[in-house]
Amino acid sequence: MDSLLTWGLLLVAASVLLVVAEIFIPSMGALSIGAAAAAIGGIVCLFRYDAEAGTQWGFVGVGLILLLIPSAIVFAMKFWPHTKLGRRIIGTPSDEERERQLEAELAERRRRDALVGQEARVVVDLRPVGTVELNGERFEAVCDSGFVDRGKAVRVVKIDGGTLRVRSLG
Repeated sequence: MDSLLTWGLLLVAASVLLVVAEIFIPSMGALSIGAAAAAIGGIVCLFRYDAEAGTQWGFVGVGLILLLIPSAIVFAMKFWPHTKLGRRIIGTPSDEERERQLEAELAERRRRDALVGQEARVVVDLRPVGTVELNGERFEAVCDSGFVDRGKAVRVVKIDGGTLRVRSLG
């Protein structure tokens, strides 16, 4: 009769492990079906072990399943985003991708900061927002000194986000 108790507890433990494996290994539900079968088998073994003396071990098995499976899911989900598969599915960039993105942002910020003090030509009237051309590129600009007509020269005095703040040269 002790073998029923051993089998019951082993099957309950196997069901918990299979649920955790389902989170980390994409099996389209096959591992979940196996976990459910192991849980049911384990509970049946535990109830049969106690058939003559009562149902204490059967209810212990049900309680273990109800407690351990949700706990295992929560525990596994905390680690899942940090796995290679989790990052791929969620779309979280790797450390190398994050570093490349940060370097690209810093290079773009340096390039924009280098525009301060340069002269630009107004392409779309600044009333006070418009477009200027500088080094062959067009930028949205806001004029600090009123309206500026197309074709006039302005100087970049500041960068606010992606917008150039300019002042008329005459």
